[in-house]
Amino acid sequence: TLAGIVMIVGAPSLAGQMTGVVLVLSGCLCWAFGQILVRRLGDALSGFQLTAWIGMLAAPQMFIASILFEGDPWPALQAAPASAWITVAYLGIVMTVIGYSAWYFVLARYPVPLVMPVLLLLPVSTILGAVTFLGERPDAWVLVGGAVVITGVGVVVIDPEAMRKKMHDDMDRGKSPS
Repeated sequence: TLAGIVMIVGAPSLAGQMTGVVLVLSGCLCWAFGQILVRRLGDALSGFQLTAWIGMLAAPQMFIASILFEGDPWPALQAAPASAWITVAYLGIVMTVIGYSAWYFVLARYPVPLVMPVLLLLPVSTILGAVTFLGERPDAWVLVGGAVVITGVGVVVIDPEAMRKKMHDDMDRGKSPS
């Protein structure tokens, strides 16, 4: 699975962008440590509660950082078109509240080794989004890397022993394997 990620990241179209790649990988490492901490909190708080607390703690920091790096936010907020507000609402409600609440719910209830490999599908889904919404055309190297990632996640997540047992149970009951 990691080999597929390396293939996607090492694609010729990303040559000369190693700073960005290093920053993304560093962010992934920080996020992984955060998920370990969230896993521990999952016994005491629901996914929605975790998301709410994280948002409440992050909002003031992000507001201060925005003022420091971008200056006065009010002119930009007043000039923002409706499409920008719709995008913010979508990202805030659907992607953050619903998405992270569901993620934290799953993370609290299932073993980490079973759940985490699914995240390796994010680069693949990002590429699919870029193709669908931005009209980008990935090269063969990126497509092969995506296939390697999907295969790797399948190998890690799908328990071959459980599948074999289900197949034998189905065959014993006269059903065709599904």
